[in-house]
Amino acid sequence: MASKDTVFCNHDGVIDDEMTDTLDDTGNTEGARESDDAHEPLEPETCDVKKKRKAPKMSKGKKEAAACLQCLENKRTQRMVVINSFGAMQDTMIVWHWNRCKSEDRLSGLPNDIIISILSRLTLKEAVRTSVLSGRWKNLWTCTTNLGFHYSDRRSLSLYIPFVGNREKAPLVKRIRFVAWVNQVLALHQGQNVDRFEISCELYGRIRKAIINEWVEFALRERVKRLKLDFTGKVSYNRGNYSLKKSMLRKNSLDSLTFLDLKNVDVTGKSISYILVNCPFLEGLCVEKSYTLVDLIVPGPLPQLKALEIKNCARLNYLKICAINVKSFAYHGSFIPVIFEKVPHLVDASYGGCYASFVLANMRQKFSSYVTCLKLLVLKISGFHHTYWNDQVLPEFPVLENLRKLDLRLCNIEVGSIINCCASLLRCPMLERLSLKVSTFSFGSDSRPERKEKYLNSYLRVLELADFEGKAEEAKIALFMVGSLPSLQQVIIRLPNFDGACLEYFERIEKSVSKSAKQLLKIMPATAELIMSAYPHKELPALEVVW
Repeated sequence: MASKDTVFCNHDGVIDDEMTDTLDDTGNTEGARESDDAHEPLEPETCDVKKKRKAPKMSKGKKEAAACLQCLENKRTQRMVVINSFGAMQDTMIVWHWNRCKSEDRLSGLPNDIIISILSRLTLKEAVRTSVLSGRWKNLWTCTTNLGFHYSDRRSLSLYIPFVGNREKAPLVKRIRFVAWVNQVLALHQGQNVDRFEISCELYGRIRKAIINEWVEFALRERVKRLKLDFTGKVSYNRGNYSLKKSMLRKNSLDSLTFLDLKNVDVTGKSISYILVNCPFLEGLCVEKSYTLVDLIVPGPLPQLKALEIKNCARLNYLKICAINVKSFAYHGSFIPVIFEKVPHLVDASYGGCYASFVLANMRQKFSSYVTCLKLLVLKISGFHHTYWNDQVLPEFPVLENLRKLDLRLCNIEVGSIINCCASLLRCPMLERLSLKVSTFSFGSDSRPERKEKYLNSYLRVLELADFEGKAEEAKIALFMVGSLPSLQQVIIRLPNFDGACLEYFERIEKSVSKSAKQLLKIMPATAELIMSAYPHKELPALEVVW
């Protein structure tokens, strides 16, 4: 018997919607009787239809449709007989989805709380798109607990490059639409609270501070847990960044905050201290590019605070940390007094700028009390900050007994110095993963000879070469590292981000990297694998090759 979701084929082998619509509730076609002996089932492996009994007269189109129908009913398979306009039958493989139109919608049968929890794991735009699924889903996205708004002036600004004088006015219309969209979403929001609220804007003009204040106050009223404000870019030439005032913080309760991320937001040390004291559940704090932050004292004991990041605050002169349970700490900037009263649980550290060079030069003396306990270390070092070294020569790493992951970002440093520094850190007994990025080499004479010994006792398993372009200096360092480590299991080559680059540059880099990869394959351990991956180019798909 034919089912309602059975599809008929016409003379050309195309699905016939009119014939499909003529099925009644019992599965019969109009003008045709349901009979077992009406026609013989047509097997897909045969090309001839043999009639064993006399069938009632049927039109040619109905006969062919009925033959296909009976074939699909008796043998549910992905193989289907298609009858062309000349009467010949062709055996064609198709993917057949049974009951695709009337399948049971189990997702809509779930309670609203579970559906909202699922929507909250999507981005805001993805959650809004679900409103077209059915009438029940129309307004469920307004209860999502994940509100993230992202905007960039860069693309709209590139369309107005000839009009240099109107750079700030060029993307004005797009910015106004973004503000209206945010205001509309906040007005429609019906959730009881907000788990994550994020405003990320790459601005070359400005958004009025009163509007941003309204957004922040909305998030605090909804008892937000994770709050992120990112106004990267040149907000203005003279007006400065958005300022998070202490007076506004006093109007709202902060006891729900667990994570606060402020980028290109001006905030004072007193405001941060007020936030830390009045947020009993705050676990992470990140402040980046704040031009009004001068002195910062993180009060104690704050047992809930686990992560603290202070990056590129140009006017910061003093930093003191009294929290006792900080596990992750990051400071990128100039050399200033950074005082830890007591950090027994610190296992993750990241240093950049001039202070990273100072840490590397004094790791054995001034930082030995907590550096030896680190499991993850990130160092971004530039040769321009060689005040703490002699003749741009990197000092040797001390033996860090607990270090498991190391991320090195080296710029404008001699190749021989880099190799000797890497050789010294390979003595760390528990080091399992090393990520290395080197760029803008210094071409001065190498001050120390290169070591050619093999580190048989090293536990290093994964070597990652970040932003690898296949230059001669990069290849020299990579060959030394791979040849010195017989315990390697993976060598990962990550090409640079080619977003906005021309296709010729991409092809040239890919050619030089492939040449270096062939050299590495010759000296790699037999059990190791070489993985090369790249960011997707605008004209080419993402690249990932495994040897």
